[in-house]
Amino acid sequence: MSARSADELVRENYPMIRAEARAFFLPGADDEDVLQEALIAFLNAIRDFNGTGTFTGFARLVIRRHLIQCVRSSQTRYQRALNESVRTLPTDEGERCAADVLVDHRSDVPGLVEQRDTLRLIALSIPKLSPLERSSFVRAMNDEPLLTKSEDNARQRAKKRLRYEFGAAA
Repeated sequence: MSARSADELVRENYPMIRAEARAFFLPGADDEDVLQEALIAFLNAIRDFNGTGTFTGFARLVIRRHLIQCVRSSQTRYQRALNESVRTLPTDEGERCAADVLVDHRSDVPGLVEQRDTLRLIALSIPKLSPLERSSFVRAMNDEPLLTKSEDNARQRAKKRLRYEFGAAA
């Protein structure tokens, strides 16, 4: 199949591809990432279709199976650590980071040096938190409500542990 006809198939089936992608949530990925995975699966469906049944039904099945596999693989122990990680330094995109929660950015030059040291301590201390403490810390960073009392307790423990780490390092 030529690249041009594959592009035409993608254009014709894009609403279906987008609808399938919206049904899934991948931890650590945004909607565009999920859509990209669905498009990859659709191109695999074009390559693998053998003519039995309808192409649309086959493509839906391939997309769903691929996205389910993506969800499963994102829940592995290795990927979970990456998905729950906390960015310690700010990005150009304006995402919130640990520094936004723990450090006041309205300071003078000597304060900036102190902030740099604080960020280093944060980066070294966050891996010492338990998974629940890290998760609660991330939720608090993103101004998301804590769902359970145990999450609130974990957030309090994380704050206490980070304060202890900073006090021990000073």
